[in-house]
Amino acid sequence: MVLLALAGCGQVQENQARVKVEDTYAQASGVKLPLPTTMPGGYQLKRIWSVASIYDGNGDLQSIARSAEFTGPSGTVRVCTEIIDIPGDLCPDSNVGITRDDKKNGLRRTVYIDSPTPDTDVEAVWGNVKYSASPSDWGWLG
Repeated sequence: MVLLALAGCGQVQENQARVKVEDTYAQASGVKLPLPTTMPGGYQLKRIWSVASIYDGNGDLQSIARSAEFTGPSGTVRVCTEIIDIPGDLCPDSNVGITRDDKKNGLRRTVYIDSPTPDTDVEAVWGNVKYSASPSDWGWLG
């Protein structure tokens, strides 16, 4: 198994979010990143990338972890999804207590906030919202 870490994904211009998401998904199949279907107030997508990928038995690149960063009222928020059964943590541990395991699909989603403000209910803003891995469900994606 060859493991590749992809970095330097660049920032997303507000009017280029859909193109960036589609380009990121086209680079490697595999894990799709569930993101909120409705953008939490005041946030915007900063960047999205494949954290790590492997070549499968057919030589096709497969993402095993994807991540997105958002900027907004509580600073930078990172949403990351990885395959649970892959050894080693590819996504950062949640520093705000938002970790969800999707045992049916073998995935774990974590939310990490760089500088959480004490007056923000991060569970309400980033934990108890509807997530989808389909960009067509993301009403905020232009």
